[in-house]
Amino acid sequence: MRINNLIVICLLGVLATPTIADESQATSGKSVKLLIALHFPENYDTMKAIAQCESELVHRKNGDLLRNSTGSSARGTFQLLMSVHRPEMKRLGLDPNNDDDYMEYVRYLVKHYGLTPWAESYNCWRKRVKT
Repeated sequence: MRINNLIVICLLGVLATPTIADESQATSGKSVKLLIALHFPENYDTMKAIAQCESELVHRKNGDLLRNSTGSSARGTFQLLMSVHRPEMKRLGLDPNNDDDYMEYVRYLVKHYGLTPWAESYNCWRKRVKT
């Protein structure tokens, strides 16, 4: 009976668990992997591989979205070009500084454009995806 209770508690915990953005901000490593798993359960391996190539699984540095080292407007785990995507995020009511909103926008991109937004890093992430 104790095992059954534990399973129920675990299931309830999963359903009621607040997202990372509710408790703290994802920064790197495990917290970013968890954020990706929560938002991309159906294609976690691919999205994790893209994030590894785009940002080395870093979402924030010193509390701000990770900036692209070349000086572009790319930010965060998936290195979204804010000069391109911020207006659409705003139109959709999403805040790029909110981890869940950021990931929901990445889901939006995948739904509407597939993995094309990350074509530039394809040669990196395709090697990491299990076939």
